[in-house]
Amino acid sequence: MVSRKLMLTDLKTNGKNKRGLPRFLWLSALISVLFVYLYFCPGLNESFVSRLLFHPVKLSGRLNDAQTISGVSGEEVFFSNPKDTSSPQLSGWLYRQPDSKLIVLFNNGNTGNVSTRRWKQERLLTSGVSLFAFDYRGFGRSDGFPTVVGVEEDACTAFDYLVNERGISPANIVLYGESLGACMALATASRRKCGGLIIQSGCVSAERLCKEQVPILNLYPSFLFFRPPLDNRNYLMASHPPLLIVVGQKDEIVPVAHSQALFDLATKPKRLVELPNSKHNDFSVDAAQLQTSLERFFSEVEKNNEITKPQ
Repeated sequence: MVSRKLMLTDLKTNGKNKRGLPRFLWLSALISVLFVYLYFCPGLNESFVSRLLFHPVKLSGRLNDAQTISGVSGEEVFFSNPKDTSSPQLSGWLYRQPDSKLIVLFNNGNTGNVSTRRWKQERLLTSGVSLFAFDYRGFGRSDGFPTVVGVEEDACTAFDYLVNERGISPANIVLYGESLGACMALATASRRKCGGLIIQSGCVSAERLCKEQVPILNLYPSFLFFRPPLDNRNYLMASHPPLLIVVGQKDEIVPVAHSQALFDLATKPKRLVELPNSKHNDFSVDAAQLQTSLERFFSEVEKNNEITKPQ
């Protein structure tokens, strides 16, 4: 009788854990958790990363209001990587000042398009430099869909366009990167020689910022994050052209500590400008201080590189 009762008990509990759930349910739950973990893994799901990082706004028709800024006429241009037939056609606006020695290559952040940065374009042009503002793939009037690798390539393509198609010396080009665009500007600087760097509202690395803003991403170690890593530290710790870091002390998106960390890590020449009343994108209250800082920096770049007026 005892043996029969034990057999019946075994039949009732067979395939179940101590809590009474069938083992296959636990196995199914484990597989489901693993699937979700791998699906949202930044290093394995490019589409997820692109939706997380990039928020483009497309444009249709011409940007009539962007043809002239601060009295400087703009030229809308379209270009692509001539060495890659599969690369998308990109769009941009080129503003040339006859007496300017420098030209700023403006790398947007991860939202909007070239038309949403007009006030920054005004500050730069008022500083006396020329300007080339372009849209990454998928932004504005540029073709394609943004990815980390693709947007990095677009930043280099824009630089090469100025050098190869417009005959501008690399020493006359100052790379400007705002927010996530700082990663693109620094990635370009690591591959191309330039005259200067302006990092505005930048981050130490995209991984660190993503993990701060989306805490669940801390479940993923660095080797499971996306590539390229968009880590700005290594380049700034080595030799680099004159560097200006600009940050609003009231930045509500990228903590000011990121800019301070980049400045501390960077080798000279470097300068840090903290705007006391500014946020991540709104520097209007500190516009005068920003203007003065830009003009001073451009003068330093010219002296440092012994730049003469381009022919």
